[in-house]
Formats: sequence, C-alpha cells, structure tokens
Amino acid sequence: MKKRAPVLGGIAILAVVLTTFFTGIIPGFGTGSGQADGTTPTVQAETGETAEPPANPETPVTTDPAKPVPPKPIAAPVEVVQIVVEGDEFGLRRSDGKYRVAPISRIVEDAQSATGNEDGIKVRILRKKNAKYVAWSTLANELEKSGIKASEILIPKRLVD
Repeated sequence: MKKRAPVLGGIAILAVVLTTFFTGIIPGFGTGSGQADGTTPTVQAETGETAEPPANPETPVTTDPAKPVPPKPIAAPVEVVQIVVEGDEFGLRRSDGKYRVAPISRIVEDAQSATGNEDGIKVRILRKKNAKYVAWSTLANELEKSGIKASEILIPKRLVD
C-alpha cells in the first residue's frame, strides 16, 4: 500500500503537467483555441444579436420594451453565394470573408437574391474532407426546389482543406 501512493501521486502530477502543456497547442484539445494558419476558412456560429455584459456585475440589465429595435440594414445581394460544407454543417461566407454556420433556409434566401457571375453561377458549394454526402446533396436539392437551376450551382470535385 505504501508503494501505491507515490505511484498514484506521480501519475496525477504527470496528468496535470501534460494537460497544462497541451492546452491550446492542439486545436480542439483542452480549453485553448489553438493556432490558425489562415489556410482554412473559419466557421463561426451565427448569432442574431450580441449582448454586452454590464459594466458593473451587480447592476441588473434591463431592456426598455418601449424602444423599437431598428431593423438590420439589408446588404446588397452578392454575386455568388459561397458555402463550405464541414461534416453536416454549412458555413456561409459573409461579406467580411469569414464563414459562419447557417441553416439551409438562410442559404436559400441568399442564393435567390444572388446576381450570378459572368458564367451564370449563383452558388458555389465547397466541401471539406469530412463533408457528408447527405448534407451537401440535400443543400443542392433544396436550392433546386427553390428555383435555382442546377447549372447555377457549382460543386467542384476538389475538396478544400
């Protein structure tokens, strides 16, 4: 029993040191965010509104229901809507160049308002290695059901990183 305590203590210390060492170095491991190399589009969850924390945590945040919320400005339609399919999620390219997770309904809305490029392409569906066939084929089918022609949808054979 006396030999077990130092061994278990040593294993516990080793575990703490290793988790501290690897936190943030390996993307998706631990609580760190890892290091992005800039070659892969980053997909972020799209949120409608963001709330700022109060300056004083003891002060409750109140919203005035009498104030009308101004509508979001409508952005000019894009030429080509670009989507990156990762797993079963769709990353919609926004005007700032970043990709944000979006539902199929939002992608269809944007595609219907797209003007198309000189080749007539309105939607470009890029796929990562882990893109599920069911996800991107469902997206293509929904786009066609909404009135987008198959010739206006480009799905390159080459996968993106």
